[in-house]
Amino acid sequence: MKSIYINQFYVEKPKNRVIQDDLLNWIIKSHQLAESKNTDLNNKTENVGTELIEKLFQRYAVKSAQISQRYLECDDMLSSDFENNKIYKINESQASGVSINERAHFFSERAFEIFKKFYDLSKKNNKPNHLIHVTCTGYISPSAAQKIVTDPFIASKTSYKTKALTSAAGLFK
Repeated sequence: MKSIYINQFYVEKPKNRVIQDDLLNWIIKSHQLAESKNTDLNNKTENVGTELIEKLFQRYAVKSAQISQRYLECDDMLSSDFENNKIYKINESQASGVSINERAHFFSERAFEIFKKFYDLSKKNNKPNHLIHVTCTGYISPSAAQKIVTDPFIASKTSYKTKALTSAAGLFK
């Protein structure tokens, strides 16, 4: 039986590196703010207090001894200006960030931009023969990988319906 080897791996780290403790503090702050803006809960006794949110995250979140840093594409985690965040926007009318469709669209745009770094789209024949694309963030149809191997000149300009499977960690709800 002929052996098959996978080689020529290319890695593109996301543009933002965040220390785990800093990210945890940002997540705590965002959840506390979202909880305070959630008018559905503000009228009920189930409203989770800010101290409890912090206590639960400090207890159950992954500690920096296990994961010292994370890489992220979204710039929101670098800011405490939740009103103007792109994805994790929290305000009086939007306590849970933007919709799943907007999150999926952000993922699709960023993933396609990264694929374009690896494949020169100005050359029609610069398509890979084989491509393995792994993501734990989301899925859009057509995916960035599908756009690259089909016709990137057309795919980069087409609109699409989203089919998103996102990480539960990316959601406020």
